[in-house]
Amino acid sequence: MGSMVVFENGKPKKSHYRKFKIKSHDNNDDFASMYEVVKRRCNYLVDKKNKESSFSQKPDLIIIDGGKGQLSKSFHALLQLGLADIPIISLAKREEEIFIPHQDNPLIIDRKSKPLFLLQRIRDESHRFAINFHRNLRSNNSNKSILDSIDGIGAAKRKFLLKHFGSVNNIRQTPDSEIALLKGFSKKLAKKIKENI
Repeated sequence: MGSMVVFENGKPKKSHYRKFKIKSHDNNDDFASMYEVVKRRCNYLVDKKNKESSFSQKPDLIIIDGGKGQLSKSFHALLQLGLADIPIISLAKREEEIFIPHQDNPLIIDRKSKPLFLLQRIRDESHRFAINFHRNLRSNNSNKSILDSIDGIGAAKRKFLLKHFGSVNNIRQTPDSEIALLKGFSKKLAKKIKENI
């Protein structure tokens, strides 16, 4: 999974944030993932048939989370699309080094400078966005897999239970006698739920 955040005038523009499910390869290849995300995002600038409004605006700057390798792959995607005029840099976390295409040595900015602070905010927001997405995905998958495996629990009852109790963990801590009082839930079904979660 790849993620993209957008800042405008130094502030997050959350309505333009996007997640990209990596399609072309194993998710563990960071360089290839960066290439794919940049290419898919920027393809909207050259393919006029695509109508994604948030992608129709050319970025003032693309910031890649990573080092030279991630930048190289991302810049290659821009070259292939004929968009090498879009400024692109990468920010490597360990030393807060900024890499620029065709420059061997990283740019080092004063650690207390406002430009570096903004770049760090953008990178950290990207991390937060990606981590929250992964966390929600895992949570939803675990809730579905546990409840969906119980005979007698369909989509409507699963949704009702999660809405009523808030989480599988809360259902786990509720006595089956209390679950049996809910409309559409028998003592037998309540017991089955408790035995399986």
